[in-house]
Amino acid sequence: MKLDEIVRKTVESTYGALGKLLKHHHFDYNLSVEIEVGDYSREFSDSNRTEIEFILMEYVLNARKAIYGTDEFPYRAPNAEELKSIPARITVKLNEEDKVYVLSVTDNGDGIPVENRDKIFRDQFSTRGTTGIGLRMVCNTALLKLKGYVDFDSEVGKGSTFRLYLPKK
Repeated sequence: MKLDEIVRKTVESTYGALGKLLKHHHFDYNLSVEIEVGDYSREFSDSNRTEIEFILMEYVLNARKAIYGTDEFPYRAPNAEELKSIPARITVKLNEEDKVYVLSVTDNGDGIPVENRDKIFRDQFSTRGTTGIGLRMVCNTALLKLKGYVDFDSEVGKGSTFRLYLPKK
């Protein structure tokens, strides 16, 4: 399957399940997809597709957590009424550069403080009391299974962008 198809299908299923559920509970939630015109002709194997889906889902899940500040579904949180006033904006973007495809997820969450940025892809690092293995697994999957790499940018109070770079060949 081609990368643009993987991204579209994964986001549709995420938005279909999560987005409709949050909107049903009156949350201002928008998950959008921007796929730039490009040659996404590389075919990914079923196992690679699963790994790309995992990374994309982890990025989207972390974006939601960063926006609402909770690991729970926001409509189940004790402060759900307060969380409804937060406009959640998550953008999934796919484009290509010279030798790589770039898949990014941008959120309007609280951003990552400078003192935590070097810890993001480490085992057992969490600011929310979780296991802290998700982004470490993303990093390992990108490097070891997909022969790609990850990085991110973040600004406190404005949000973050996490990227997955995949070789075209």
